[in-house]
Amino acid sequence: MGFAVVGACLVERVGRRPLWLFSTAGMLCSYVILIAVSATFASEGTKSLGLCLIAFIFICVRPPPLELPPSLDSLVSSSS
Repeated sequence: MGFAVVGACLVERVGRRPLWLFSTAGMLCSYVILIAVSATFASEGTKSLGLCLIAFIFICVRPPPLELPPSLDSLVSSSS
């Protein structure tokens, strides 16, 4: 929820498009790391990689709320 508040506060200052691009780049980097750790865990099966995989699952969930407020803001302002 903290990322959603930060994203909503930055919409006017930064703009919707740069905020969306930053969020998309963050999600892409998170998913690339998640896939790499997952593939390594599948082949080696060590406990530390499993814990790293669980951590990156939670990290991958974090950037999308940063993307949502500008999108919702544009939907609300276009319907008014």
